[in-house]
Amino acid sequence: MGKVFFLFFLILTGAAVIFSLPAAFRIFGLEIGGVEANKSEALAISVNGGEFRPAAVHGLSSTPDVFDIEQSLVDDSVFYAGTSRGLLISKDGGENWHVFSDLEKKIDAAAVKKIVANRANPKQTFVSASNGGKEFVYLTEDNFFSLKTVFEIKKAAVADLEMDGDQLLLGLSDGRILRYIIGNDLFMPLFAFDSAVLDLAAGNGVIYASTKSNGVFKSYDGGKTFTAAGNWIGAVKRLTLENEKRIYAASLSGVLRSDNGGDWISVKTAAEKNGAIEDIVVERGAVYLASGSKIYKSADAGALWKIFTPFSAKRTSTVINLAKNGKIIIIGSKG
Repeated sequence: MGKVFFLFFLILTGAAVIFSLPAAFRIFGLEIGGVEANKSEALAISVNGGEFRPAAVHGLSSTPDVFDIEQSLVDDSVFYAGTSRGLLISKDGGENWHVFSDLEKKIDAAAVKKIVANRANPKQTFVSASNGGKEFVYLTEDNFFSLKTVFEIKKAAVADLEMDGDQLLLGLSDGRILRYIIGNDLFMPLFAFDSAVLDLAAGNGVIYASTKSNGVFKSYDGGKTFTAAGNWIGAVKRLTLENEKRIYAASLSGVLRSDNGGDWISVKTAAEKNGAIEDIVVERGAVYLASGSKIYKSADAGALWKIFTPFSAKRTSTVINLAKNGKIIIIGSKG
């Protein structure tokens, strides 16, 4: 009888340990469970600058939409992805991704839209998220184990986050641009357009803002005043600065470039006609476009294009992240 009781005790103890493992892992942010790795096209990776393969997503039973991807400034092997199902983290250079949640579960069920690291303080990362009918901006200084709420709004969406030196810019769907002075934990209203802000780009003392109805604007005084950046070019979804003079814009009419912050010229691309450009990245003289299920790359200002197909036709490429080593490319998708 004693042996039977002891054996029964061991079985119960083993079962308790097994079933408590997911909770234990959640304490440290990682979600595990009975869901095997999902390679259903949420993310794709290339380690040679071109040929893509699916990245493995662990802990989700369905494929999320991916809104943003950011590489850690502290550890080059760590990447973060903001998705419709919360935050994903990769600790092996983008090959494997796991569901990750902060200790207080602030982003556990949230749609994580934007992720931006603070180059002036590499331990700091900002993230915007939608949850419960509200929009939030959080700050983490410990790789998302804990999050500080720095901004909350209900009647507008946070369209973009952008670092301007050691301060954070917020572009809102109600047309406002705000500046967050990190050291003082203070928000300053900068400017208000009469159209929704879609994207921001900042660098070399200039702030660019694209709006839904009024085109692209630029500011040389820290955002206090804005003037139109050249002729009307339609709604611009993405702005990318290559250097202090050259800026690229992805609009509904295609890709445009300005070499003086105002005069726009059309850039010939190989993207399908009328295909929306979801993202544009310029790095080391090469231009990368996300359009449809494909990625386009040009190393000669658009004269020639290489075309890659990381996803099936049912998915749309949404975001491009080029790793600091110049070799790893990680692509997110929706669909």
